[in-house]
Amino acid sequence: MLDATTQPRERLPFGAYMDGFTAARDRFVSQHDRESLEETFPPLFEALNWATAIDLRITQRWRADPPFRGHWPGWYTGGDVLLGTRYARNRVHHQWADAVDMAFSGSAAERSASGFVWRWLTSAQLPPGRDDKFRDRYDADLAGHVVTDTLQRLSCCFSEAADHLGLDHAP
Repeated sequence: MLDATTQPRERLPFGAYMDGFTAARDRFVSQHDRESLEETFPPLFEALNWATAIDLRITQRWRADPPFRGHWPGWYTGGDVLLGTRYARNRVHHQWADAVDMAFSGSAAERSASGFVWRWLTSAQLPPGRDDKFRDRYDADLAGHVVTDTLQRLSCCFSEAADHLGLDHAP
């Protein structure tokens, strides 16, 4: 008989990660019209953390192929956005609030009915880090951009990677 310390750990299926990301993203988008930071930030925070978990999970699948380790996103639509997200995550760790801000600005297409929109801060506004790896991707693909666009591009990247790797995920 195996005890808790020797039993093999069952991994959460990849589809559960995608379901978590999609549900959080959809909650964020559905609350997009609210002006309240307290109402809109929690699902955004959750979606970005799911994105980090999905990135790590897919990266683990690529470990068997060293030339592509850590750089797999470049093969997929939205992959550059994921690299920029890595830069932001490494700057703020579990404090995504330090990387995004809700502002009353943007084009009519970007703004919610309330006129507010969540945007990524500039890299100069982020806390300092150990290195500038992927800062160029952050500056090009995230800084000043609308967060909902980032979430959509991450969805594309993750779905394409999951299809390519044969990982079960929701369509």
